[in-house]
Amino acid sequence: MTSFSELALYFAFAAGCYAILALGFGVFGRKARLVESGKNAVMGMCALAAVASIGLWRALLASDFSLEYVAAHSNRTLSPFYKFSSFWSGMEGSLLFWLLLVSIYAFIFVFRNRKNPDPIYPTTSMVVAIVQTFFAGLVCFAANPFKATDPQILSQIVDGQGLNTLLQDPAMVIHPPCLYAGYVGWAIPFGFGIAVLMLGRRGSYWIEQARLWILVPWVFLTAGVSLGGWWAYKELGWGGWWAWDPVENASIFPWFAASAFLHSIMIQQRRDMLKVWNMVLLLLTFFLTIFGTFLTRGGLKNLVSVHSFTGARFAYAFSAFMVFILIGGVALLIARLPILRSRNRFDSVASREVAFLLNNLVLLCICIATIAGTVWPVISVAVVGREITVGERFFNQVNVPLGLVLLLLMGIGPVIPWRKASPAALRRIFLVPVIVGVAATAAVLAAGVPLENWKTLLLVFGATFTLLITLNEFRKGAKVRSEQMGIGFLPALASTVFLNRRRYGGYIVHIGVVIAFVGFLGSHKEGYQQTRPQFMKEGDEMSLSSGLMGTYTVRYVGTEIEYDRNDRGEIHSVSSAARLLLTKNGMPVNYLLPAKSRYVVAGKPSADESTEVAYHPTLMGDVYAVAAWGGDDGVSVTLFLNPLISLVWWGAIIAVLGGIFCLTDRRRVISSPPVARPSRDTSELAGARA
Repeated sequence: MTSFSELALYFAFAAGCYAILALGFGVFGRKARLVESGKNAVMGMCALAAVASIGLWRALLASDFSLEYVAAHSNRTLSPFYKFSSFWSGMEGSLLFWLLLVSIYAFIFVFRNRKNPDPIYPTTSMVVAIVQTFFAGLVCFAANPFKATDPQILSQIVDGQGLNTLLQDPAMVIHPPCLYAGYVGWAIPFGFGIAVLMLGRRGSYWIEQARLWILVPWVFLTAGVSLGGWWAYKELGWGGWWAWDPVENASIFPWFAASAFLHSIMIQQRRDMLKVWNMVLLLLTFFLTIFGTFLTRGGLKNLVSVHSFTGARFAYAFSAFMVFILIGGVALLIARLPILRSRNRFDSVASREVAFLLNNLVLLCICIATIAGTVWPVISVAVVGREITVGERFFNQVNVPLGLVLLLLMGIGPVIPWRKASPAALRRIFLVPVIVGVAATAAVLAAGVPLENWKTLLLVFGATFTLLITLNEFRKGAKVRSEQMGIGFLPALASTVFLNRRRYGGYIVHIGVVIAFVGFLGSHKEGYQQTRPQFMKEGDEMSLSSGLMGTYTVRYVGTEIEYDRNDRGEIHSVSSAARLLLTKNGMPVNYLLPAKSRYVVAGKPSADESTEVAYHPTLMGDVYAVAAWGGDDGVSVTLFLNPLISLVWWGAIIAVLGGIFCLTDRRRVISSPPVARPSRDTSELAGARA
């Protein structure tokens, strides 16, 4: 089975090379049979990647240590749940998983459009096949997960090394597939963009053709980033959900560019503007998915992360592929500049087009600042010969103000009129939200928030302003429908929302982001988070107060040793947990059990420890504890009060649901008909096909 699975990888690489050639010559040589053959090769790659993946999963579940990858990332006592996730826990497996996912996307894309004669579909498939073939080549020749274990080493293996202790968490079974699906999915929109440039399309209809393939990876990417933050909060003991770790940052690079692209294409569809800008954003989004993959798998010595891979042997391959994307994309873009000229111009600063463009610029500024801060250690070594790092403070000082500006633009952009808004229209739209926002800010000032804490004040104003405007859009739509149909407000609201899911799904996303913003600042170190470390002996107490949550006290009761057993009754891990009695106003609330765990490998506890945090959720925030043992007579406890932290998770859930709701709207918006160059007339392919 192992040999058969490895052979499937080589066949997948060969099929990818054939698909590129067949689709290229078929489309541009107007040979329908070659196009059909190339499509079959793309779909065949999916079957071959699936065979290889099933083979690796079988080896992991069977603890087949004859494979070096299995010996390094699994062991006999590991539960099947985590053995399954070991597939993407290591370098080789994660790259095979990349190949599997992009092949699934490609298969669905080709199968759904197999009868459509428009050349844009096979041309897109050809571009995606290039991406597939690149990763197939990596897995075959540089990161083969079916590499055999050295016989001398195999004879000494009693048990495997086991899964990284940090990854033995349910969130890590869900988070990587979501994030990878978000990364990988941008290969399809990227393929559309390149196909448009190669075919010389003048219209914007391709955006509607690609809409599904744009929204799906955005939803997955949003869910993946959010789940990563939840995992970090539960597992790493940072006290928060984001620490500007390089791998965290790499996951969000393409999200900023993708979100800017999603807003900007609305201008192109409505006003036939920003065609060049949108192509740049699309190329940038896909480039950043490859760049993010490179950062975590390229073996860059100066990027230190809690969950990156080491793999310097891949740096040159990824670098070459990124250069290929940049040179090829930019060259095509320059060649097609004459047909990408906009028909219209901005009529006024007070217009939806300008608001969306400003939204784009803010998102890109956040993206560029995050990239610069992340790779600065690498740049500094190359330029000045010594490593210079920027910490969390840099990211917060730059990105928090930009984020607050973005929050305001989220309220302005969707409701301001297209082309030009009159002063009377602006007053009608924004007067009441501004007054209510100022009143909310004044109330917070009266409650004791000082003027120096301008970030909180601006957040209160921005969140109130944007949320009120967004909710008012629901009210106005329901009111109009209620009057037209003669039905009650709630039925009118439901029918209005479901009949225009694209528009109101976007509003739901914005509501989720606003809610998450409130959680961001409330639970952040520069917001209202309170922290206190203390070494505690049995019977010692520690108190911590927050204006939003009140005063909590913990008393160290003692240490408990816990044994976790797998499905076969074997000891899987040993944990030392500090038992902390949590009280509020003298009344017992709960017991917190922050712990350190060691996983058992070959009958012995491993050298690596994992942090098991403990937290008590409340309506206003979490009481969060981390423990570390420094001696036999006590424990070091760090206590956090994280106000409003649950709003981060609820906001993310609402944003993801809003994106899914948008996906259910299958109506097409006809911006301009598909126009092909005469030499690429779809009728020729259709006739040859017949």
